[in-house]
Amino acid sequence: MAVVEVDGARVSFQVDGQGPGLVLVHGTGGDAQSNWGHLVERFASRWTVVRPDYAGSGETADQGGALSVASLAAQVVGAARAAGAVPFDLVGFSLGASVAAYIAAEYPDEVRSLVLLAGFAAGEDTRFKLELGLWRDLIRNDRHALARLLLLTGFSPDFLAGLSMEQIEENIEAIVTGSQWEGMVRQVELDLTLDVREQVQRIAKPTLVIGCTYDHMVPPAHARALAAAIPGARYAELDSGHLAPLERPDELVRLVRGFLETGSAATTDASPTFMTLRNARPATAEELGPLAFAGYAHFTAMQVRNGGVRGLDLHLARLRQASLKLFGQALPDEQIRASLKAAVQAGPADFSLVATVYSPAGEFIVAGPEAVPELLIRTGPASSGPAGPLGLATFEHERTLAEVKHVGEIAKTWFLRRAVERGFDDAVFVDRRGRLSEATIWNLAFWDGTSVVWPRADMLAGITMTILRRQLERLGVPQREQEVTVADLPELAGAVVMNSWTPGVAVHRIDAVTLPEASSFVELLHTAYLAEPLVAP
Repeated sequence: MAVVEVDGARVSFQVDGQGPGLVLVHGTGGDAQSNWGHLVERFASRWTVVRPDYAGSGETADQGGALSVASLAAQVVGAARAAGAVPFDLVGFSLGASVAAYIAAEYPDEVRSLVLLAGFAAGEDTRFKLELGLWRDLIRNDRHALARLLLLTGFSPDFLAGLSMEQIEENIEAIVTGSQWEGMVRQVELDLTLDVREQVQRIAKPTLVIGCTYDHMVPPAHARALAAAIPGARYAELDSGHLAPLERPDELVRLVRGFLETGSAATTDASPTFMTLRNARPATAEELGPLAFAGYAHFTAMQVRNGGVRGLDLHLARLRQASLKLFGQALPDEQIRASLKAAVQAGPADFSLVATVYSPAGEFIVAGPEAVPELLIRTGPASSGPAGPLGLATFEHERTLAEVKHVGEIAKTWFLRRAVERGFDDAVFVDRRGRLSEATIWNLAFWDGTSVVWPRADMLAGITMTILRRQLERLGVPQREQEVTVADLPELAGAVVMNSWTPGVAVHRIDAVTLPEASSFVELLHTAYLAEPLVAP
């Protein structure tokens, strides 16, 4: 245990390992040992790991009184400097994520990269105030009850169900006897008043934001908002409650180490490697020239995350079926996977990928079986889509070969431009019978308050939509298909659009019909999507 004086506070911190600096910042009511002690060895083989206790926790002593994010940030940076671990990679958990975000903005020369776990930018929302106000009251009046509440809201239902009552009672006693209650009250008061939104927008470091799907302390919407506000931030979600370092330590370490070892390096040390491959080899200008005006082809679009793809089986099936439809023959799945693997190995951890299948014979010709289809793969920066909510204008339009994701569709951009001219964000299509089908590059889904409603019409069955349907079924969420017209919209409780970028962006109006926000519906779709495993090609 080491100590450094920072602005009148004696800040305790622990140092382990050797290498570049890595600073781990704990959360409300926790400390360097309880939040991070069991994970130190996983990082100490590669980094000099610094674990400070900020005021209110551990052995750190100050003059008491109200805390501020600025003072806690100064204490964390002071410990890192005293340990000789500057510059450092920075990981913050819960309140520690708010402190870490502040440090990344206000001490940019000290920070290499940033990981924010189960964090939040401001403590102003009503639910947060209700929850933390209850914590504060229970600290004063019934600490055993608070310990039970922390277990109930800190862990996912499945994890908690796997504990015996004896283990639960042991945890309750450990919380009651091991917590620094007066320090925790001060930290709770800071949670309720902090606001680092201005600093978050100024973060210019490689950043990974991690939400927790079953987080009932700091719901993952807070983490998603952080990711959306930080330029270039990556977002990942753990199948965990708030206390992910305890519930999902292996997954958390893999995620953080993967980012620190590849994600931040890819951003800071070299430009990401994006490419265009033709049949698994870099494409030349001469090869790409004839394809510039080619319109008889089909494709699939995907987001690669940590070297894996969700719904890889669905992408392969889409390419296979569309090739049989357009060309009468298809490339073997193994050949396509080999090309995808080459792109993944050459690229950063996260990126966008489009795989296009075309005939070398070109357009306006009926080629024989000797014209074997070819594969073009193009990669680019990762995308998570717009934040929404979106307003959609309806247009009557039916796609030719709606079941095929084919190229050269002028109508999509044409109707998008018309929608924007009318003051909307995008266009949504209705068929000749007045049924809503799909949007320009999006599938639609609706919510009736209890069930997911998929519109019945001729459309492209999107990969993300298909992933959601099978994961919602696995989760036991009711869903159905039905014909939906604009006249039906006032009876529905919400709507979203989805594509390879995102499993759900809220729609707040279609034509003149205003739709409810339905944030719980959006949250449900994101949860279902993240239940789909990432698969390496």
